[in-house]
Amino acid sequence: MIRKAKEGYRIAPIFAENQEIGEKLFLALCSYSDNQNVYIDVPDINQEAINLVEDYQMQCVFECARMYSVQEPNIDWKNIFGVTSLELG
Repeated sequence: MIRKAKEGYRIAPIFAENQEIGEKLFLALCSYSDNQNVYIDVPDINQEAINLVEDYQMQCVFECARMYSVQEPNIDWKNIFGVTSLELG
């Protein structure tokens, strides 16, 4: 999904089996951005997601720490290229 934000557009989420599919989804969503800035929250634990945004010279403008009250959830991070939201994960 891509949506208009206060400034530019935000993409969330992107779930994909691999970087190639993640990139196709990313580019398809970016085509709706009216050539404005696009923002996506990428989990730093997924190197393929990091590679994807670096391939398009995206820059980090904000970082958020993952915090858990008991133990880290059992999530397959390799399929998450853009988190649903920082509030929901």
